[in-house]
Amino acid sequence: MNNAIKNKLLTWSVVFLLVANAGTILFFWINRPPKIQTIKGSPRDFLVHALELDSSQLSAFQDLIEKHQSAVRALRREIGSAKEDLFQLLKQPVIDEAQKKKNVEAITIKIQQLELLNLEHFQHVRALCNEKQKMKFDELLDQLAFLMAEPRTPGAGMPAPPPNEEGHRLPPPPNGDGHHPPPPPPNQH
Repeated sequence: MNNAIKNKLLTWSVVFLLVANAGTILFFWINRPPKIQTIKGSPRDFLVHALELDSSQLSAFQDLIEKHQSAVRALRREIGSAKEDLFQLLKQPVIDEAQKKKNVEAITIKIQQLELLNLEHFQHVRALCNEKQKMKFDELLDQLAFLMAEPRTPGAGMPAPPPNEEGHRLPPPPNGDGHHPPPPPPNQH
């Protein structure tokens, strides 16, 4: 083959490969999965923005949130207390199997109540929506499930202890003599 034919063949090969690459990119661009709306900020802000709630819906939504959070805090305190009761069994030389199961069942019941409370909360939120918003709400269900499942505390998935009635975190566990260590002086943070 002479050089002119080789050059033409090489040129047509490069053009063919460029067109094939452009076609492949276009195919994947057209058939890409729908963009998932990212969750930024609080769950409240996410839903207000995504559902485009009006002022009357926003007021009712805020009331729902306050009632829900109050009930959730109470249940989480009960769960924490039930877990403390379970771990207090470790102080016994022999742990009664029936008592262990009873304590675990008490925790399980409280967790079940929490999940039902969350579901009912979102039922009430959906009831606030108009038909267009309900369709959008239904599209967001996977993200809502993820939002409710993810831990909201820093750390390696370990939740922080719940705050007490004054909003403070519980002190560290007692030392060997049963007393809590004193808090650090105010100027040493």
